[in-house]
Amino acid sequence: MISRAWRPAAGVVAGLFVLPSVLSGCGLLDAANQVGESEESASPTSEASPSALKVPLYWIGATGKSSFLYREYHDYKADDAASRGDVVATAVSMLTRVQPRDPDYHNPWNPASSVGSSMSKDGTLTLDLSSDAFDHSISADEANLAVQQLVYTATASAAVGGISDAGPSTKVIVLVDGHRGYKFGNQTLGQTVVRDEAVAAPLWIIDPEQNSVFGTTTTVKMVATNVASRVYWDIRKNGSEVAAGSEDLSGDDSGLQEIQFSRNLAEGDYTIRIYIKTEDLKDPGLAVSDQEVSLYDDHQFTVNK
Repeated sequence: MISRAWRPAAGVVAGLFVLPSVLSGCGLLDAANQVGESEESASPTSEASPSALKVPLYWIGATGKSSFLYREYHDYKADDAASRGDVVATAVSMLTRVQPRDPDYHNPWNPASSVGSSMSKDGTLTLDLSSDAFDHSISADEANLAVQQLVYTATASAAVGGISDAGPSTKVIVLVDGHRGYKFGNQTLGQTVVRDEAVAAPLWIIDPEQNSVFGTTTTVKMVATNVASRVYWDIRKNGSEVAAGSEDLSGDDSGLQEIQFSRNLAEGDYTIRIYIKTEDLKDPGLAVSDQEVSLYDDHQFTVNK
């Protein structure tokens, strides 16, 4: 990520607006249906024509003193590890073998030789991964985040793939080589787990995606949770600031706030950043005491008219 020596500048770009809204943990495009209690089933999670899908994959990224999950959309790509047409299993298989586009994120998984999935009648999602996917050299904290990667990716891809009753509150069971009880970090897999909202990134850039290319108009979408009183952003070209702004965040502790605007930019390579100043943080546990900026996300993009 960009060095914290990169100082923000004042000023707001015309056309900026904030949409205070409660968004699901899956993000802007994911479903938000509720599910019932666990009842395992062997019904595959598949849908008719997945080839045109972009599936959400979640990566681990460090910002400030903590690591969180960040989402990227990737083109659906079938492989031999998952049954053809099984959207969830294929997305999870992709998670174990694809690398994030953003170099600030990383992926602790090894390629899985097999991945399966099923959805019970009550809406519980079961994943079955081969043991070769697990890297036991990582720390217990990293292993916890890795399991949440599975949970976030599986529930989000099920929602995007149109799987009935799938959403951010979907319960997930992770089996390894078809069995419960696999030890990973300080966890014993096979029990019902759900998304841990605390591991989702407190702010991130949706658009522009990393390495994306725009024409005449660049569309920007960024989101932030209410961990601070104010959020800042800026756009730079060759190290020089071309646009900047800031917005107050609401006092509501639920949901996300969206920052969205469009901007006409000259041809060239740009970096966009969203960030929170240490002095504005509500939770001192997130603060990096000797830095002006404690939390941030940035993407590189190109304008080519």
